[in-house]
Amino acid sequence: MQITQKKSRKKFIIPIILLAAALLAGGIYWYQSTQSTTSTTDSSKAEDSKSNKPDASKLDNDENEQESANQQKNDTVKNDQSDQPSSGNLTVTLTANNRNGDIYQLRYLIQQTLSDGSCDLTLTKGSTKITKTAAVQSLSSSSTCQGFDIPTSELGSGTWQANLKVTSGDQSGASSNEISL
Repeated sequence: MQITQKKSRKKFIIPIILLAAALLAGGIYWYQSTQSTTSTTDSSKAEDSKSNKPDASKLDNDENEQESANQQKNDTVKNDQSDQPSSGNLTVTLTANNRNGDIYQLRYLIQQTLSDGSCDLTLTKGSTKITKTAAVQSLSSSSTCQGFDIPTSELGSGTWQANLKVTSGDQSGASSNEISL
């Protein structure tokens, strides 16, 4: 009668531990090398942002990409330093001013967190006046107007005065901007 011995599993434990240690060391090396690359990239971005000279080739590439992406046309905004509230205690800022096909989009950010409220937008060009209303939507550390999507057939071309008034309870704020289509 022969007794068969079980093979010892101890032979496999040492190579597995060595392999795990090597993977851990490689992971730490990779993490540190990517962090130093990110730090270098962040510092070079900071230096680039300090320079007020835009790189013309980057601007051209950005413009081409922007035109080809969804065929959006970004229109100009002339902020006349009245993005801050003209009355009340809410800070309201125009964050998006885009034409997307047949829709003109305006988006506003409210620096305070509000649980409810309304955003009343009035667009004026000469004697033409367009009024839109949207609800306030709360975000984690601020709020936003739920957005204004205006058919371009209502607007036509030219320069419009966009006046937004936000009200929430006894708080209010405003933003006034010129937009060109």
